[in-house]
Amino acid sequence: MSYARLRDNYALRGFWDMPYGLLNRENGRMEALDREIFFLLEFCNGKLDMEMVFLTPRQQDMLLKLEQNSRVIFSQNPSPIQAIQEYRKADNHYLRSVHWSVTGKCNLKCRHCYMSAPDYKYRDLSTEECMNIIDQMEQANVAAVSITGGEPFVREDIRILLGYLQQKGIAITQIYTNGLLLTEEILAGLKKIGINPQFVLSFDGVGGHDWLRGKNGAQQEAVSAIRLLKKHGFTVMVETALYEKNIGNLLETYALLKELSVDYWKTSLIFPAGKWKEQIQRRIETEELYNTYLELIKSYIADSAPFSLQLDGFFACPKGEVKTWFSPYVRKGSFAPEKELCCTTCRVQPYLLPDGTLLPCASMTDTEVEGKMPNLREETISGIYQKPDHPFFKLANMRTAEVLEQDTKCRTCSFLEKCRGGCRAMSLMENKGLYGHAQVLCTFFYGGYEMLIKDTVEQAGKEG
Repeated sequence: MSYARLRDNYALRGFWDMPYGLLNRENGRMEALDREIFFLLEFCNGKLDMEMVFLTPRQQDMLLKLEQNSRVIFSQNPSPIQAIQEYRKADNHYLRSVHWSVTGKCNLKCRHCYMSAPDYKYRDLSTEECMNIIDQMEQANVAAVSITGGEPFVREDIRILLGYLQQKGIAITQIYTNGLLLTEEILAGLKKIGINPQFVLSFDGVGGHDWLRGKNGAQQEAVSAIRLLKKHGFTVMVETALYEKNIGNLLETYALLKELSVDYWKTSLIFPAGKWKEQIQRRIETEELYNTYLELIKSYIADSAPFSLQLDGFFACPKGEVKTWFSPYVRKGSFAPEKELCCTTCRVQPYLLPDGTLLPCASMTDTEVEGKMPNLREETISGIYQKPDHPFFKLANMRTAEVLEQDTKCRTCSFLEKCRGGCRAMSLMENKGLYGHAQVLCTFFYGGYEMLIKDTVEQAGKEG
């Protein structure tokens, strides 16, 4: 034991409600620390000879465990940590990351765009304004950002913004794209400067992609983009928006994605917002969606889960781990409505529109709450997360008890402890208001789909 230092991918951070935290700078994950471990890690600055510091046997054991868990490294000579790794406490409540739509422009004319990109409804912030927001994120100790649009790569300054995020120590965990503008040069350039996000590529399935995206040949271009990303070693997640023209081809799409060796596939039903409100389409009934999902699950389990999968909130499973499948609709743990957040994601991972409007969730775009939310050209993230009575923070920090006070249907439901009032965005999308119930969840629980999934998985496992 001599000079101990935090490994380069870690930093010490704090917030009002989490005074001591260990940040993984690569993925933005924050680990809450107790006071004793925190102060021990503060000694691990690479400048102190630990043999000259009095440590109790317990502290010595803790330090060795930190080394074994790859949090700390030892050297024989001084090796100071970087300034960005030193403890910094934000003057606000904890938030983990921001899902940022950096542009309202797109190179496609998607018929379902929730933010009406074909009409350029949300005007972009300038480079300077975006950099100001990145400064705000740094001040608030935002650890990570996921980038989306519109189409992020239509911004001429996208590399500048990505570089500035990196300079500020904010991890870029995901980039959402339709893939059409990706090139060998762009991907090699990202790798060269150390930006290695998961790419989330929009692909709406065999036979349904071109129409929904408003361009002939878009399906093949998306497939080519997936191959290009895999060639460069990026993790690829595919998101599929479901509607009447592609729901019947889910098994064919599954087979293609398996062939392409994607890492993750996520599907979701298109919700009525933005451009989709203008489309006159047959609405897919919830039962039809769920029964189609059951058929897909059969093939997926029989194939031993070739990639990670999430079918809305209906079913989710990590790659190769069929025994650990679960349904995100079914909430676990002790139930205390007065303490439980309606949605933890809304609280710690807000969504930022291209014009600077901050929402608790992307699915609240074009709903009744959007006009009541703050704009980061006029307020700061830290300032918003300081005020419990701020309209944004009140919504993001809403407790289940508040919903149950308003919604007697949920309050008296026999599935309350599993559903817990459901999703506020779903309720808004179904025109039931902020405190209503979500019918897609009611159908799931009252239709017995939790047990149907279990039976399907067990039967497919036997046959596979």
